[in-house]
Amino acid sequence: MITSNKKVNSKKQPQPQSQPPARGTPAPVPKKAQTIKLGDGRLGKNHAGRWRREAAEAKAQRIIERELKREGWNEAELTKRAKTDPVKTALAARIREETTVTIRWLARRLQMGARQILNAELYRRRKEHEHVNSTV
Repeated sequence: MITSNKKVNSKKQPQPQSQPPARGTPAPVPKKAQTIKLGDGRLGKNHAGRWRREAAEAKAQRIIERELKREGWNEAELTKRAKTDPVKTALAARIREETTVTIRWLARRLQMGARQILNAELYRRRKEHEHVNSTV
């Protein structure tokens, strides 16, 4: 058996401390602030899927709040109205055009029942608008 007389250094080497940002460069942005910025639509192609989803949901939420206010509705009104209410369907169509939120998320958020109900309503609305636009 061969033994070494060298002492094993069991102490960890100190990690180099990060330097503060150089003058004139922006300070690091906390994760939450990054997510808020991403919600404004400034996503690059390398951002993670979770950030993209959160940004789309944040944008959809802003649209919903704005439209509810414009209609004079509150959150409880979404539950009171029919699943296929024309205002809810129009709002869902607008959100689908402007964001990448899923049908399932949108159906739950707007209290429209199962995703199949919303999908059928959006399809019907699209076909009606195609018919109206083609006869003009």
